[in-house]
Amino acid sequence: REQLRSDDWKLPPQLMVVGPTQSGKSTICNLLLGSESATPSPLAGYTRQAQGFVTAPVSSVMESALARQFDHGKRPEAGSSSKTGQEAYSLTAVAAAGSFDAEPVIVWDTPDFDSVNSRDYRDLVPTVCALADAILLVVSREKYADQSVWHLLRMIAPIHLPLLICLNKISVADEAALRNALDQRLQQEQIHHAGIVTVPYSGNPDQLAGSQA
Repeated sequence: REQLRSDDWKLPPQLMVVGPTQSGKSTICNLLLGSESATPSPLAGYTRQAQGFVTAPVSSVMESALARQFDHGKRPEAGSSSKTGQEAYSLTAVAAAGSFDAEPVIVWDTPDFDSVNSRDYRDLVPTVCALADAILLVVSREKYADQSVWHLLRMIAPIHLPLLICLNKISVADEAALRNALDQRLQQEQIHHAGIVTVPYSGNPDQLAGSQA
């Protein structure tokens, strides 16, 4: 990370959105971007590459910096099938809106790390986390206590990046208890975080709302 950043860094701030399968990473990316850029899917392992969305035009300088960032990374050609492993990523320019309309930023929608098929690409997740400027972990009620989630948190804790945690698809009745349980576990594991955000479940996407601890 330090070696890359010292070499005339030409990328905007990067937010890595990470989480287990079916936690709602792509939906949260879209809420942040204010557009339907990432593609949610009910299929486990649907996102198999790091998919970046930048609120600025994609320049050759940006492409070059990303090629250095991803170890031996090569952006797949448009229309080609996704690769597996650490080499696959894409970058798409989106209109500045939502939470990031003040200055350019790259929001990354990342693959899961807990499904059966993720053995082919799960090592990409901690790699991109180490190169981020901030990390947003998205977990649902069913997934926040999974060992795979805590394994990832222990792996990325030593890099001391800003970490925000989103409890997604949470019922209002369970919100306080789940937030307290997660916060206590984080304290026990000595994992520092910037806050816990909850996104209550709603059948209507226009009624989604968040609260923060």
